[in-house]
Amino acid sequence: MLARCAEPLAKFVAALALITFAVFAGAQATPGDPGQAREPFVIPRAPIPADPLELATGATKTLDTPQDRATMLSLLERARQNSDLWGPTKPYVLKVSYTSSGNALYTGSGQMTQIWVSPARFRFDAQLGGFTQTRLYSGGRAFDQRSNSFVPLRLQMVRNVVFWPMNFAPRAMLRIASGKLGQTDLLCGLFSSSLNDPAEMSAVPGRRWVEVEYCVDPASGLLRVYSEAPGIYAVYDYAEPLEHNGHILPRNISVTEAGQNVLDVRLESIVDPTPADLAQLQPGPELATAGAGNALSFPIRFQQLAPAPAAYKGDVHPVIIHAILDGEGRTLDQEPLQTSDPVLTQAAMDLVRTRTFP
Repeated sequence: MLARCAEPLAKFVAALALITFAVFAGAQATPGDPGQAREPFVIPRAPIPADPLELATGATKTLDTPQDRATMLSLLERARQNSDLWGPTKPYVLKVSYTSSGNALYTGSGQMTQIWVSPARFRFDAQLGGFTQTRLYSGGRAFDQRSNSFVPLRLQMVRNVVFWPMNFAPRAMLRIASGKLGQTDLLCGLFSSSLNDPAEMSAVPGRRWVEVEYCVDPASGLLRVYSEAPGIYAVYDYAEPLEHNGHILPRNISVTEAGQNVLDVRLESIVDPTPADLAQLQPGPELATAGAGNALSFPIRFQQLAPAPAAYKGDVHPVIIHAILDGEGRTLDQEPLQTSDPVLTQAAMDLVRTRTFP
């Protein structure tokens, strides 16, 4: 399991999670099996589902020399620094609108404004359907007011694709593949655990189930497609880019799950904060008495072994469940990223609703 907390010193209570149920006929693993800790390094052989946004479908190359890795990591790092609005960047006020759909608990239209000075001093106000939230981080603590006990799945997705889409470890296994989005040639970096076997990873063409994918335009250095796991894809559209203090930001971001569009995000504006904006970074009477908010994390991804359903006759393959976990490891909201096999999908959903995760 990999996790990075996006907000320092805040209590980690609810998190985005991508739970891969690696379903094998006859598998008997349970959550308490010692093999669970090693399972993320098992690479399911089943091909990932076809998707028009899955660009890494052909030949791949494992980067295993310092020169090759440095060249590709430099390109990806350029894209990451450009897209990272949650780090050492100059102050800004960003306004975002979005519409969402699908099987999540909270969907509909919404908007968000973030006033940013530093990771230790910021504020965002967000609304999605009937949900509202104000988060202020100032003076070493988070002040939080929201209309529900947890931040909705779709709103966490908005923040993930806007503020911190690219997260990779420099020592991870890195493979590359060429891709094409419309008429633009892209180079895709495929990241997975450094403990994976290069020969096993390259045994079949294209991306593997365990890989995170970033497809970048080598000419512009901009991120164009981000996929945390097979089945979920964020596409970045720079047709009308926003520019601010060296950042070139997409005007629109769309997210699909299992081939269906579930989120459209529009960056309306980004400007320097005014004195009136900065005044909002002081907690008023209502926020001053509010409780500390739970951290909004990067997506966490981990795997669970599960037996195939009784009398199942089809071809087994992993099913990835996109979920929010509470502090006890129970799911608060969940949806499948693979739906082509209703039997396996339902089995995975039943398991995720009844298990408690670390």
